[in-house]
Amino acid sequence: MFKDEHSWPQWFGVIDKVTWTSPKPFGVGTTRTVRLGPLKVDEYFFEWEENKRFSFYFTGTNLPFVKTLVEDYHLEALGPAITRFTYTVAYEPALPLKLSGPVGKAILGRSFKKGCQALVKYMKQQGGS
Repeated sequence: MFKDEHSWPQWFGVIDKVTWTSPKPFGVGTTRTVRLGPLKVDEYFFEWEENKRFSFYFTGTNLPFVKTLVEDYHLEALGPAITRFTYTVAYEPALPLKLSGPVGKAILGRSFKKGCQALVKYMKQQGGS
């Protein structure tokens, strides 16, 4: 599911398009570009465990509110129909986010939380656990 560039915009509302810029098979060293309206992010995957975990960081972005960002997605099977999803994000804020103080950070945090909730809902709709 994470490798399917067409699924990302279906569950993460701010994403318009995902384009893999590395050939298959995907793994450590894979790159992709993510479009968020007029904004874009280039990403590099430094962790890749098929159907379990992947992590990436920004190698380039025109996002006005962060300088850099790292995301870690971890899926852990707890039983035949139960999966624990752990999502971690860390970022270095750009000046506009710094100036907005706790309000800006809360808005950004809420966006990530909504994305996680949407992913869980999407997975259930796809028959996942």
